[in-house]
Amino acid sequence: MGVKIEYKVGSRRVSQREWERHLREAPLEAVKDEILQKISRIRCPKHGQAARVEFAKTSQGFNANLSGCCDELMQRAQRVLQ
Repeated sequence: MGVKIEYKVGSRRVSQREWERHLREAPLEAVKDEILQKISRIRCPKHGQAARVEFAKTSQGFNANLSGCCDELMQRAQRVLQ
């Protein structure tokens, strides 16, 4: 009697390779989501704009690059991520 293994991400069937990739990348995606959630709450009191974050994939995982309208907003964003 053989055993059939089925891999799913959510409700979608995937290959074993894709499932393994998902397992490796899921923790990184959780960190990105946490960064985005924290940054989304920060607004510049002077200009009313939100800080922005861009992610760049690296061999170590990713880099998060913050940008904003002024130094005050950048300082607030950096504080919330510490």
